[in-house]
Amino acid sequence: MAWRNAEQASASDAVLRPEAGARSTQSRTGPRLLVMPIANLSGDDTLDAFGQGLTEEIIGALVDFDIFSTASPVTDDLAATKLGELREQFNVGYVLTGSLRKGEGTLRVALRLVDAVEGTQLWTHAFDEKLDAIDPVQQQKKMGGLLAEILSSPLGPVYAHEISLVATKPTGE
Repeated sequence: MAWRNAEQASASDAVLRPEAGARSTQSRTGPRLLVMPIANLSGDDTLDAFGQGLTEEIIGALVDFDIFSTASPVTDDLAATKLGELREQFNVGYVLTGSLRKGEGTLRVALRLVDAVEGTQLWTHAFDEKLDAIDPVQQQKKMGGLLAEILSSPLGPVYAHEISLVATKPTGE
């Protein structure tokens, strides 16, 4: 806008383009979360597509809630990459990881939320589904939606953790 003065322009530009050392793990709408690809631990290659589809549904559901900025790296697991590198590369405060396992007629999807700064596990959840009753697309959509509701809830694990971080800061901050 032509009527803005230089001071206004530089202040708004700083918000849009933060300096490298001043990056925050907050997006304009809330905490930033990285969704790692769901790992298939079952040994059954036919479940690879289910894990990939579930990862996409989780990302889509989180974006639909307009709470998190999400991305999914090519890396298959958290152990392959140091948490600090992920935090820096994707500018995130939280990382969601998960795995698939198959038991006798059952598929278990285990998920966990990790604080990317401290490395602490904040939350876990497991879905158990009968393999013969699974419509993969509907199941992925259901799990992704439920997970997004839990994670984006004002009473959920992310905001509870954010509140605890703010509560421990000195009053001046």
